[in-house]
Amino acid sequence: FWAINRSADATLFHDWYSRAGQGMGGEFRYVAAPGSEGSMRTYLLRQSAAEATTDASALPESRSYEVRASAVQKLPANLRLRGNVDYFSDITTQQSYYGNLYDASRRQRRYGANVAGAWGAWSLSGTYNVNELFFSEADSTVDGFLPRIAFSRAPRKIANSPVYWSFGTDYSNIVRTFKSGTREVAQGLTRFDFSPQVRVPFTKWPFLQLTGVAVWRNTWYSESIAGRQQVEEPLFRRFFDLRGEVIGPVFSRIWDTPGNGYADKFKHVFEPNFTMQRVTLIDNYDEIVKLDSYDYTF
Repeated sequence: FWAINRSADATLFHDWYSRAGQGMGGEFRYVAAPGSEGSMRTYLLRQSAAEATTDASALPESRSYEVRASAVQKLPANLRLRGNVDYFSDITTQQSYYGNLYDASRRQRRYGANVAGAWGAWSLSGTYNVNELFFSEADSTVDGFLPRIAFSRAPRKIANSPVYWSFGTDYSNIVRTFKSGTREVAQGLTRFDFSPQVRVPFTKWPFLQLTGVAVWRNTWYSESIAGRQQVEEPLFRRFFDLRGEVIGPVFSRIWDTPGNGYADKFKHVFEPNFTMQRVTLIDNYDEIVKLDSYDYTF
């Protein structure tokens, strides 16, 4: 163990296995400033060739590694960076040498990063992440965004009118791959979505709120479905999402409970809500490649 300074430390370790070989690794942790900190743990296993004790098969000589890391870092211009890595190179080694149930049964590896910031009503987020879920040593599913960029504006009034407007944009390079041995089936595509929204509150009473919402969703896909096959033919989807939202009537009561040892007061709120929604017709619904909730609107 090495205490580097008041804000960082490191640990080095070595494992010797009587049959499997040797392993070595390290851990590093730091705190750069309030809200900026991180840690990383790595491990390398040099597995020796050995016969199994239960049958005639043998373990081949191999090398495998594992990396676990996470970090949060404040950046200039009111941005914040977050990153994480939970990755292993060989699932068989991962499930063979861990003694705890969580790691021995873990079959998912992932890595990614996100940069996000907000400036008044405007917000921006960029994400890069990959997740792989194993069903066996040779079968897995990979999904993620390489990258995903979202830009939006929070609701703001239009002049002195009671109407509020906002919008959101989303650019996604979606990865979706199914692996089985040496065979790979890719279903990923590029998608761009632009959705302006108008919100009109018809009442301003604290006990009853009635709001109308209209969203105009426009989505472009780089690929589509034709004859039950995914083809490289772009597709454009457009529809209106109209909603009426009612909250209330709202009733509340406060009970004074001095000296009960837990709280001086308790508050009970009765707040029913009701939403009515209408989505206009999507003529090319069956031609949309459906990868997440964005695409299943019907």
